[in-house]
Amino acid sequence: MSNADLIKKAREGAGLSQHDLAAKTGLSQSSLSRIESGAREAQTPELALIAEATGRVISELTGRRSRTHEVKYAARSSNGADMQTMKDALDELVSLDLYLQNYAF
Repeated sequence: MSNADLIKKAREGAGLSQHDLAAKTGLSQSSLSRIESGAREAQTPELALIAEATGRVISELTGRRSRTHEVKYAARSSNGADMQTMKDALDELVSLDLYLQNYAF
């Protein structure tokens, strides 16, 4: 299942329309539509917002991918920054994911 499918499934499982999810996350409905259709990948901050709004953890929205996949998301969220900035972004992503796994309802 693709990330787009997993995100749509999480939204629907939470009983939310795209409009509702947009209101809860602050993302535009058109951005959510493009993410769910696979027209573009969700960025790490967007994944965090979607995960929180749907009661999921990031790894559930990404299919529990490998560390390589997490590094890819961290690199995208750092917008071409140096290695230390990418490492910090990855550490933050992993910490947030672990926190959500432990404390998400």
